[in-house]
Amino acid sequence: YGCEGWSMTLMLALVLLAAGAVILLRPVQTASFILQIVGISLMAEAIMMFWSQHEIGKYMPRDGRDS
Repeated sequence: YGCEGWSMTLMLALVLLAAGAVILLRPVQTASFILQIVGISLMAEAIMMFWSQHEIGKYMPRDGRDS
């Protein structure tokens, strides 16, 4: 149809086709891998939250009230 840049769409379609085949053939391993990534992300988020709270606490005045 004269559309330029179709090769990038073709490559993306092939990658998605391969990913779909892996998920279809190995669903348990794929779910395990995804859950590991989610777990690592949650741990990284918790570390960043602790660090930001520590940094904020250095600059916030303490007036004796509990927040």
